[in-house]
Amino acid sequence: MAVRETVAQLIEDVYSGRLDTRVATALTPLLNLQLRAIETTDVERRLEEWGKQSEGDQTNTGLKQRQNEVLQANESTEPAKPLSDMASDTA
Repeated sequence: MAVRETVAQLIEDVYSGRLDTRVATALTPLLNLQLRAIETTDVERRLEEWGKQSEGDQTNTGLKQRQNEVLQANESTEPAKPLSDMASDTA
């Protein structure tokens, strides 16, 4: 994922002194926002694919209701992890 690679590069640049910590701090909320948007879009895409696969299945009458429940649950989840947590993911 490009966002995670960018975060890893930013961390490396801060530690090496190539990037001022104030710049990295300013970028943190933007990267978290972008990651959250990517995650939400991915969930929506997978739900849509799941719905298309299940359209012909007459036994699955609650499909749309379940999709809406999953979308609502995703919207109420915690925000994306802070950059400091993501650094340990890339190590």
